[in-house]
Amino acid sequence: MKMLHKEFEAVLNDVANSLGLSISLEKIKNDPQYDFSLRVTALDKPSGLRLKISEGLLSWEIILELDHFAGDLLRLFQSTFLSRKTDVISVRNASYRFPVKFDFKVNGEDIEEFENPGPWNELIFKLQVRYPAEENKFKAFKELLLVAFCSILPLFTEDPTRENEEMVLIIDENWEEEGALSRIMSNKYERSKLNRSLCLAYFGFECQGCGILMEAKYGPLGKEVIHVHHLVPVSKMTETKILNPTKDLIPLCPNCHVIVHRSEPPISIEELKTILAN
Repeated sequence: MKMLHKEFEAVLNDVANSLGLSISLEKIKNDPQYDFSLRVTALDKPSGLRLKISEGLLSWEIILELDHFAGDLLRLFQSTFLSRKTDVISVRNASYRFPVKFDFKVNGEDIEEFENPGPWNELIFKLQVRYPAEENKFKAFKELLLVAFCSILPLFTEDPTRENEEMVLIIDENWEEEGALSRIMSNKYERSKLNRSLCLAYFGFECQGCGILMEAKYGPLGKEVIHVHHLVPVSKMTETKILNPTKDLIPLCPNCHVIVHRSEPPISIEELKTILAN
């Protein structure tokens, strides 16, 4: 295993914090292609999954590997997939700073076409990102890691209609060899940490209205202080809407966020910029 760079560890911490997860790192032995793996600690061996990571020439690759006794996990994916399919596809179709190659197949069929409610006999999940220069290395890795987690976490969601709940980890205390599955449940998904994290991975923490970076003005106290604004307010959605995190959401500083909502309906970002310019 290559020596971990401090920036690599910083990426892991940032992703874990932004998603509210505990992520463990493990060295992979006797595998010439993959150096290490990550897993959500609540989905422990032998009944969970891990993300295997490989570093190439100006590229990163991630594949999902199920544990030997992950039958319950696969059945959960099967039961939630059709209701969460659009969530996963919205992550794949979002815009990113670096080109992400996204291969997600069930029983040999791409998820966009897959409709079969029957047993999942084969699951392929592979992501790859390429970046143009060495200085982009860890930015690209962070983006790829967020895309990976945000693609699979919706499949743990059991009830998208319940409101006002954060993402929580529920661990079954009666753990057996084949495992009573630990479940990650993300409710009120349109406000979830997943969408926020992908939005900020794309735009960064600079206000898209006035351009301020709170850390530049306030120092460490301002680090990562930003609001994520819904271009179409959730209260105005007449039906459940699967958001595109890089098209339907935008970062605004607290001041700009208050100003856009002083009008009903909220003013557009273009109108906000016109006000600031004048």
